[in-house]
Amino acid sequence: MLKDNSALMSDANRLQFLGKVPIFTRITSEAFLEHLATNLDEVIFTSGQTIFTQGEEGHLLYILVEGKIKIHIEDFPLAQLEPVAYFGEMALLDSQPRSADAIAVSESKCLVLACSGNK
Repeated sequence: MLKDNSALMSDANRLQFLGKVPIFTRITSEAFLEHLATNLDEVIFTSGQTIFTQGEEGHLLYILVEGKIKIHIEDFPLAQLEPVAYFGEMALLDSQPRSADAIAVSESKCLVLACSGNK
């Protein structure tokens, strides 16, 4: 995972982008979304890079800004994600290990939310 310092999104662009992400569309508190937008890391994954693997402990929620991500269990594909999709939330919500693998299909930029103080 590479932090992308070369072309960081502005807070305003992040806020506008978050408004399109399904998990955040019903949040009406502008202050909450502004706080969230300023506390997300931006990372770049190279094509073919593993983001996480099944069985790992999960403390990060990923929001896909650019690229494509494949979610799969062994050779069985579950989903191919495109921008505004989010993933990694299941491990956060149920406190269980990751249930699948996530791999970047192409170079992909994500906003990352760290939970439980892990960043």
